[in-house]
Amino acid sequence: MNLTIRLAERNIKELYPLSVDGEARWYLGPDENSWQADIPLPALPKDHIIVPSYMQLQDYGKYHFEFCNGDTKSTLQCVPAVAEQTDNAHTEVVAGKVAAVSTHIDCWHTTADTAASTVTVVVKSADRPHNYLLVVGLRSLDMQPQIPDSNDKIIVPVPASISQMQADTEVARRICSPTALQMALSTFTHQPTWEATVSACYDPISRAYGSWPLAIRWAGNQGVVGAVEVFVDWADALVLLQQNIPMVCSIRFDTGKLKHAPLTQTPGHLVLLYGVDGNEVLVKDPAAAGHQDVERRYALDEFINAWLSRRGAAYVLAAQTSNGN
Repeated sequence: MNLTIRLAERNIKELYPLSVDGEARWYLGPDENSWQADIPLPALPKDHIIVPSYMQLQDYGKYHFEFCNGDTKSTLQCVPAVAEQTDNAHTEVVAGKVAAVSTHIDCWHTTADTAASTVTVVVKSADRPHNYLLVVGLRSLDMQPQIPDSNDKIIVPVPASISQMQADTEVARRICSPTALQMALSTFTHQPTWEATVSACYDPISRAYGSWPLAIRWAGNQGVVGAVEVFVDWADALVLLQQNIPMVCSIRFDTGKLKHAPLTQTPGHLVLLYGVDGNEVLVKDPAAAGHQDVERRYALDEFINAWLSRRGAAYVLAAQTSNGN
């Protein structure tokens, strides 16, 4: 099953290039100065991924997502977390039942067939949220993507080429996500420094820089409308490239399965997809040794398999508003 639900106010809907279903119905949350909104989901099969995404353009309080069905309530980690917190992601299960989902930093995986369920976002805020984009995407965790024959030639102008390996050696191998994000942000008039983006993407709970929600939160703080989306079809990526929108794609591949990549294999890595030229894709790969080596051409079929075979997640940054600084 593949399904994406997007909710946003009209002004954000007009800026986002993918279809928006309507506005969220906000109501008072469980704590003082909190608001929440629900997204109903249909029954889901086992081995699916559920990826929630939340963005506001202005600085705002913490938020978290909850998944709830009759037998399970599962809470993802607060965004952002602070060093004093412990990991508050957890799953509550009715005695004698099997958990419907497993929790991960940015998503859930269904561990059994589930009944119809609800994803809820809870935002710490005195005022009703506005200038928001709320997205929940789901798809099979693993799939065999279709490989098209391509005659397309599309190149999205991306000013920055940044190698994560040029950063301090203590973090260089860990910052593919903020580095690819920074290259995407370089397409906008107002952009932060690379160092600021890296710092904003650090999660003190996992002690990692790859949190998808932190990347989208940072983009929103720059006035950039964006979301984490899950893809199943290369044609959907073409729709965005045709609108001059690059994507930060989460890829993984075994040894020898992505020729000409600076990494021989990876269980998880983020790169910037910025074009296609026939049966090759144009990628800025932050794992390259130097800034001058970041631009890469990968075989279309190998890249599609590395990206869409598992999870298929990507950061989509669509437009910058006057909130950018």
